Amino acid sequence: MTVYDTLNIIQMSDNLKHIPTKLSGLVTELRRETGEVVHRGKFKNLSVTVFPTKIYVRGSLGVFLLGTNLKTLTREQAASGIECLSDELEIDMSHARISRLDFGTNLILEHRLADYMAFFGDLPRHSKNAFGSLKNKTITFSNSRRHLRFYDKIREQKSNGYKIADTWCGLNVCRYEVSFSRPAQEFKVQSITANMLSEHRFFCKVLQTWNDMYFKIPKMAKMKIISDLGVKTTPDFSRFAVIHLAQNPELYSAWMSEFDRPDLSKTQRSRLKSMLRESRIDRRLTIPDNRITELDQKVIEAAKLYQS
Repeated sequence: MTVYDTLNIIQMSDNLKHIPTKLSGLVTELRRETGEVVHRGKFKNLSVTVFPTKIYVRGSLGVFLLGTNLKTLTREQAASGIECLSDELEIDMSHARISRLDFGTNLILEHRLADYMAFFGDLPRHSKNAFGSLKNKTITFSNSRRHLRFYDKIREQKSNGYKIADTWCGLNVCRYEVSFSRPAQEFKVQSITANMLSEHRFFCKVLQTWNDMYFKIPKMAKMKIISDLGVKTTPDFSRFAVIHLAQNPELYSAWMSEFDRPDLSKTQRSRLKSMLRESRIDRRLTIPDNRITELDQKVIEAAKLYQS
């Protein structure tokens, strides 16, 4: 299932001359502007770049240690992965700086992923994108600090040439992961080092952020019958009308664009957009869909499991 996945690891050292001999597909280049000799290659599943006084390692820690990220990489195993990497590269990586951190798990669902993604709205301050076909769609929410991704893990594994174990065949596996491109800034620390990955306190911070980001995504739901609302006052009607409007994706997008008019002040624009966003996630007019209820519960269960 994995918890930590892709990492970018940077270690400063003057003792790196032996590293290129360990790499496959080695490419060496001379940088004319600095005179540096730079080596690039692969170490198992990891991409490695070696500078004169710095080594840069990128790839999945779960795949490196366990051979696949379909298996669960525990917090304790993260320490084992860094120790194994140190032993095999013959350089201590325990205090290496982490410049990117991916955290995610696989959620086994009752229906195909596309049936759940259809209910996902827009996450404030993130760009939403959808890739692939209707049956094999990836949904992302991105900004300069983090990237949330939802995709079919089995299809992804097959497309990358991995053999799928019989126990996973026929399952609907949703991969939900968050990639932190500025992890030190995200978690308000001066630096994140490899040995912090197995620390319980730090791990719980990452886990909580992963959980919180999921529940910040607005989920569209079925509308209640108007006769069940019990509207009695003009303010009630006005509020319910806006909530009803906000549930329509085309009208929602049209009004959000309308609020970008140049004649509106920054404060007016902010208040109008905020009202519409809040209306979209207001549950007074909606009935939760069983699929979203199921997905919510899967995320809650995963968070509880990993926190223990």
